[in-house]
Amino acid sequence: MSVTTEYKQARDDYERLCELHDDSPPEDLTGGFVIDETCFELLRRPTMAHAGDTYGQLIDHGAVAGFEGVGPVRWSDPEVAEILERHGCDRP
Repeated sequence: MSVTTEYKQARDDYERLCELHDDSPPEDLTGGFVIDETCFELLRRPTMAHAGDTYGQLIDHGAVAGFEGVGPVRWSDPEVAEILERHGCDRP
């Protein structure tokens, strides 16, 4: 898979996960994840590969922390489970 395809897949998966959780981002992006630090790292290395990795990190974080105002990830939704399993996330 090309870097462009991997980036697009990660971006699409992250955006779809948020949609499937009432259009909410992952919980605790300023505490447990530290989004500012992650964004500054992306600015230091602005490549499509690094951006795809960053989306992957956000997906991993959402799988563990849940989604704002929603709570734990909705593993019972087959589409959610498929996305998270594609990214190597384990069920709790």
